[in-house]
Amino acid sequence: MTTPSSARSFAKKHFGHAELGDKRRNAALVEIVAGLALNPAGKISKVFPTSAARERAYRFVENAAIQGVAIIRAAASTVADAINRSATAYVVIDGSSLNLADPRGKKDFGQVGTNNKGARGLKVITAYAVSSASIPLGVLWQEFWARRKRTRRGRKSSDNRRREAHEKETQRWLDVVREAASRVNAAKAWFLVDREGDSRLMLQALTELSVRFTVRSSWNRLLVGGTGGRRHYLRSVMAKAPVVGSYRVEVPAVHQRAARVARMSVRSKRVTLLLRDRRHGKSTALELNVVWAREVGTPPHGEKPLDWMLFTNAPVATARDCLAVIRSYQARWRIEDFHKAWKSGRCCVEDTQLHSMRAAIIFAVMHATVAARAERLKHTSRATPDVPAATEFSSAERKAIALIAYDLLNQPLAPGGRRQSKEVPPDEKTMTLGQAVLWIARLGGYTGKSSGGPPGTIVIGRGLDYIAGAAHVLEAASFKKRK
Repeated sequence: MTTPSSARSFAKKHFGHAELGDKRRNAALVEIVAGLALNPAGKISKVFPTSAARERAYRFVENAAIQGVAIIRAAASTVADAINRSATAYVVIDGSSLNLADPRGKKDFGQVGTNNKGARGLKVITAYAVSSASIPLGVLWQEFWARRKRTRRGRKSSDNRRREAHEKETQRWLDVVREAASRVNAAKAWFLVDREGDSRLMLQALTELSVRFTVRSSWNRLLVGGTGGRRHYLRSVMAKAPVVGSYRVEVPAVHQRAARVARMSVRSKRVTLLLRDRRHGKSTALELNVVWAREVGTPPHGEKPLDWMLFTNAPVATARDCLAVIRSYQARWRIEDFHKAWKSGRCCVEDTQLHSMRAAIIFAVMHATVAARAERLKHTSRATPDVPAATEFSSAERKAIALIAYDLLNQPLAPGGRRQSKEVPPDEKTMTLGQAVLWIARLGGYTGKSSGGPPGTIVIGRGLDYIAGAAHVLEAASFKKRK
């Protein structure tokens, strides 16, 4: 997966068809992405070993004739093809930010985080495709922008709900959803949006696009109806809806949340939301299904129960229907893994020292595809560990894994000592994907159960770097032998 030839093949598949106006730019793009896949790092100086390669990369990202949207479009077409070939895929829409170095505040970046922290960088919304088995497919679209510094204003003038869509960041969410939807077969894609994207305009846009969707509710919305002048609100109405099923979910210990097996109660109902447009003083009724999954009886004392209120246009008539909606939303967590791998894990794109927003976006987009590739390998090895390793690794890489595993297992404790383990090294020809990734992770520092779970992106990434050198040597030796 990380030999020069396989890295170049990956880069050509995703970016070889980019419309950059010059075939030399396309060739440069493929070589740069191949370099990132082979040796991902946040700084160009760490990615490329020679001054010529570094200079080529700097010239490319700083070339005013190259626009990030053309690179996004090329990668998106490859991911869209994968979605359209599948039965169903999830498209996760989520926002994040890139915290980038700008100590003097002279770069054309914007504010990220709160005013008092003074952090600089870029905001980004990503459409991230995931298979029905929750295996990442890649980035379907991205939107970047520099946020202006917030200013304190009076309550009336700062009411965001009274501004037009194009005046708000809501427009960015709508643009990403529409771009992503325009590239896929509507019957194949199920869009997933977290609470940050819960807005009147988003719900209306998803409905108009005729795609299946799940949106996590962020507001106790007003419903159409009510008697005697009393208003009906979402949570009070859902609390009276019948329980249609239940399930259990393992909750890991994170932050101030205790590990446990949570018992979830599921309710469902079709409701009519009253969506108010404060800007124009109008209201619109929108019928949607609601699935409410809430933890009952298992939250520890003082801890809030798990609580998901989900809007959807998928069927919710049966317990099976409701669980399908809940499972769809669970796939949303794949984008959190992607953000970590992209920003600070495998790729460390936030370490970039580039001086302009345009150059940083081009570099970030290329790295996003590399991060998605690393996440795909991680989750594929977990979901289908018994498939042949040849589906993801070249012959040179499989040979390198087998040779290094054999060497490690046969290292003596001392001169004249015995082998340390009774394990059998994997065979290059029969090696499974699970075996290959496990050995790669071990080379990256994974210690098994004591590491706290299955191999993650960081240890797999370290192991891939280790394997890359050996595979490169084997590939070069094979080429020389053929000559």
